[in-house]
Amino acid sequence: MKSSELLFIYNADSGWGNALWDSLHKWIRPETYSCSLCRLTHGAFGSRKVWQDFIDELDLPVRFLHRDEWPQKGPEGLAAPRELPAIYHLGQGKAELLMGPELLNSFKDIEELIRSLRAKIQS
Repeated sequence: MKSSELLFIYNADSGWGNALWDSLHKWIRPETYSCSLCRLTHGAFGSRKVWQDFIDELDLPVRFLHRDEWPQKGPEGLAAPRELPAIYHLGQGKAELLMGPELLNSFKDIEELIRSLRAKIQS
């Protein structure tokens, strides 16, 4: 896949207060936490190193949005996703859903997510 941009949309709201609440929620009741993308890619104090290394090694731009940032920062012409979290490939005026919540919820760990995403990007 010749990618021009990857867009990651978290099923969480932005801001330090929300980040604190999300960290507590993941720690206290991880089974009820609604953002598998957050759960996989972030620990209690920020982005996991293996995830950050993967993102840094990508040969394409990436953008990260929280669900409440969509109205101001979402791509023009793309309707707000109904189901989150989600990962999109944006290119040539099109948006392709690479991973939705069902697939993201199925991953057991960050390595599984990275392998799957790498395969989708390289195809």
